[in-house]
Amino acid sequence: MLNFKRDFLYVAFATTVLLTGCIDPKQVQQQAETISALKAEINSLRNGNAQNIRELADVVTERNTLERELQTTKATAEETQKNLQEKLNLANAQIKGLQEAATEDEAELNKLVYDIQQAQQEKADLIEAHKTATETLTGEHEAKVTALNKQITDLTTQLETALNRATFSEGQIASIKAILTPEENVITVTEPEASLAVTSTPSVTSEETEQPLEAITVSPEKPACEIEDQCPVSDVPETLESVGDESTAIDSEPTS
Repeated sequence: MLNFKRDFLYVAFATTVLLTGCIDPKQVQQQAETISALKAEINSLRNGNAQNIRELADVVTERNTLERELQTTKATAEETQKNLQEKLNLANAQIKGLQEAATEDEAELNKLVYDIQQAQQEKADLIEAHKTATETLTGEHEAKVTALNKQITDLTTQLETALNRATFSEGQIASIKAILTPEENVITVTEPEASLAVTSTPSVTSEETEQPLEAITVSPEKPACEIEDQCPVSDVPETLESVGDESTAIDSEPTS
């Protein structure tokens, strides 16, 4: 801009000099050449300035673009920072809630551990008590079984003794054995004048007596009658309730 003003002044000065005739033509020619050179320089400067202006405009445009991008980036960064801050606040709230829940869970867990320990102790106590009770009951059971076996053996011995002392018919022996066998039925012994019904009682097996009943031998003093009508009435005992009792006598002696 300053160069343009300077050139304009030069041209105006030269024009004034030519119009007034204060200088000679040769000097005017030199000044004209100088002016032409100055014009050429001015044009060159103008062209350079135009190029510079275009470059400056490009730079300004690029700067404006960068500023807009910067503003956009800044706005995006602010929005991102805002979102991150909200997420951070939410995460902090969740962490706080989890910490509180963890404290409650820890207390509940400690209570569960204590309850489990108590239950395990109660289980151990129950197992020990059950073991002690089982040992006690087993001992009592074995003692009772031993006593019952001894009682059965004694009663069996008494029965054998009573059978060996008495004289019975085959029908009477069968009735007695039926009482001692597992068959639950009614055996009737028919006599001429009266009939005797013998109902089976709870059986005593050979395993309980530890001696098979088949091993009992009875030796009647006289042969058993083959026909029921010919059997004397005296061959039928009045009762079979006290067969196993050694103290009760069985009246089985025949009468004349």
